[in-house]
Amino acid sequence: MSIFSSAAVRALAPHLVDLVKGVLPLFTPEREAAEAPPEQVDDVQQRQISELQQAATLQATAIRELAERSEASMRALEAELAKQKRLAQAALAVAVLAALLAVWALLR
Repeated sequence: MSIFSSAAVRALAPHLVDLVKGVLPLFTPEREAAEAPPEQVDDVQQRQISELQQAATLQATAIRELAERSEASMRALEAELAKQKRLAQAALAVAVLAALLAVWALLR
């Protein structure tokens, strides 16, 4: 177990900075609002609101695209399943025919 953990740490170490940057908030920091004079607080809040709206719009777009891709994948999987069912039915029909022929050959 410790071998896996150390290997995982060694594999992730070069990418640690990128991972941390991805986790850090991308929005306007709240510190700016605390340090700013009252008239700039509204400006910071407006920027934060617009950033949140933009993030929500991007998320909605990404979710819509993901839903479309998922739907296309499901349609492809359903078509493949139908094809596999037809193939299984044909194989079953051939097997039944072969069994009937074998019984007929034994009875002759």
